[in-house]
Amino acid sequence: MAVKRDKILKDAEKLVQKGKFEQAIREYEKILKKFPEDTTIINRVGDLYGRAGQVQRAVELYEEIAGHFTRDGFTTKAIAILKKIQRLDPQRLDVFERLASLYFEQGLMIEAKREYQIIAEWYLKNGDLEKAVEAHEKLVDLDPSNHVSALRLADLLLKKGEAE
Repeated sequence: MAVKRDKILKDAEKLVQKGKFEQAIREYEKILKKFPEDTTIINRVGDLYGRAGQVQRAVELYEEIAGHFTRDGFTTKAIAILKKIQRLDPQRLDVFERLASLYFEQGLMIEAKREYQIIAEWYLKNGDLEKAVEAHEKLVDLDPSNHVSALRLADLLLKKGEAE
């Protein structure tokens, strides 16, 4: 099977070089039928779907890979894949939340705070006070000495009617 796999990979790459993404995807999917957990091939197919303008399918494949990497403890790889999703579909708040959580897990507090800040601003802008409060609570938990976040949280709680 290794020889056949190598031939399929070469054929697929030739198709990519010619800009024939749909045909290349079909070639790669032959490999995925035999090796459905091959994250390298899944990632490549996701890239090709993205280049072919099929963003939703690319995002689905990237989510699958991010799940694999997260479960297997490859946090840095999961972050890289989630950032690909973020670039393709920047409205996906769940991706911002997953990234924030993974950044926190890695000890990358600045990055985690940035993601939670984006989430908080989005919820506030879109009138979801409850979710904005939750995001600001996470910001305060990440950095209790950040008085700006604490004041914003207090202000939101007042707006919400929770004066205590």
